[in-house]
Amino acid sequence: MYDTPENQSFDPTPPPAPAPPPRPQQRAIRYPRYEVRLTYVLMGINIFIFVALQAWAILGTATYGELLSIGWKQNFLVANGQYWRLFTAMFLHGGIAHLAVNMYSLWILGREVETIYGTPRFLIVYIIGGLLGSVASFLLTDAPSVGASGAIFALVGGLAAFFIKNRKLLGDRARDSIQNIVVIVLINLFIGTAGSIDNWAHMGGLLGGFFVAWLISPLFTIDRTELGLINIRDVGYTIPRVAAGAIIGLVVTVALALYGSSQYLLSG
Repeated sequence: MYDTPENQSFDPTPPPAPAPPPRPQQRAIRYPRYEVRLTYVLMGINIFIFVALQAWAILGTATYGELLSIGWKQNFLVANGQYWRLFTAMFLHGGIAHLAVNMYSLWILGREVETIYGTPRFLIVYIIGGLLGSVASFLLTDAPSVGASGAIFALVGGLAAFFIKNRKLLGDRARDSIQNIVVIVLINLFIGTAGSIDNWAHMGGLLGGFFVAWLISPLFTIDRTELGLINIRDVGYTIPRVAAGAIIGLVVTVALALYGSSQYLLSG
């Protein structure tokens, strides 16, 4: 016997939508990891210099600010030949809070970049990227500047270069990491619009670090052995490639510093 429409109950709830197809599982790629050494050395150097200058200011006749002025980035002095200030400014900090924020950032980012790049390439990205951050500050703002944040932003640029170059191999991890890097950069640049933060050094370090890292970044490829095993090689880690990247980065840094000096002296 069939039910008549009067005997049938009506359910207004629409049928459930079909479940989406399962996302294909991507096999995790384990790439070579290097031991962390230089990150801790750089942290120690920055902390030692800060403590030494504070002790000098307490025991001597000069103030801490006067001691900072011996090595900070001062445009008219750089333009008149004191280019070493572009380097020394990277190891000076305006106060304990400034030092603490930068050392925490270096501890987080430095270890990640050094495990990926290895100590030699990590040093190149940190120093040359940091110098390009100082040069950007020299070119774009007259205010005196100190701090390791330009070099730390260079490490962010190094991470971005690595994940972009290896995005096909690393898949979802590379995509998620690049998105996180973009968010972190935007937040920090927004914060840098307030107060006395040198955003030009941050942007210069970020772009400088990305530029240098792009030349020397690890570039992984997968080889399969006759036994079916997977071997991951870093085809970007060769002495000629790393040396060429460091030389190009230094040449660009020197050229921009000399250009900035000429423009400063002409305008003055």
